[in-house]
Amino acid sequence: GINSVEVNVCSEPVSNGAGLRIQGYGTTEEPQSPQLMAGQTSFIDETQCDEMYRNGGYNNWIIPSMQCMTNTGCCNAPSTDCYGDSGSPIMAINSINAIGIVSWGVDTGGNGCCPTNMPSVIA
Repeated sequence: GINSVEVNVCSEPVSNGAGLRIQGYGTTEEPQSPQLMAGQTSFIDETQCDEMYRNGGYNNWIIPSMQCMTNTGCCNAPSTDCYGDSGSPIMAINSINAIGIVSWGVDTGGNGCCPTNMPSVIA
């Protein structure tokens, strides 16, 4: 059967640069993976995330309640999120509790993947 995942909303804040685990069925080299994929990434706080988006020409896209994670170029390395991963759980390394879910990112290349300099947003 399908098990639920506890979202750990009352825990201590995640620190900038902390390791995260993600998993989902998003794009790899072809649209939508037929199997569950997993990877690791790092947490980025709202201030750094906003700065990275502004440097990319996306002003006012990040608001104070948003948190982000690094993006390592998912179509080339299955270590972050891509098209089709929205709603997938994000967990701290060595934890079974979800700290959030994959929300969205900017696809500037039109291939369903975010560029390495643009973080993905965590809901």
